[in-house]
Amino acid sequence: MKAIEFTTTIDEGIIRVPQNMKPYYNSRVRVLILTDESETSISKKEKLSIAIKNMEKISMFSNIDNPTKWQKTIRNEWE
Repeated sequence: MKAIEFTTTIDEGIIRVPQNMKPYYNSRVRVLILTDESETSISKKEKLSIAIKNMEKISMFSNIDNPTKWQKTIRNEWE
């Protein structure tokens, strides 16, 4: 097996193969996709921040009159 490396962008599910790879066109190949984690992933802190902002938008806990009572009720469900 021979390994050949090139950089490209996946455009709507299509991987463009450079012209210099023409000898391999119509060949059976194995594709391995490596991404730069720093470019594609968001941190846990950012994910948590987004989740909290979304919770604020839907007023998730607005119907709770007594937070302490509600919390005790939730904890009792675990036992």
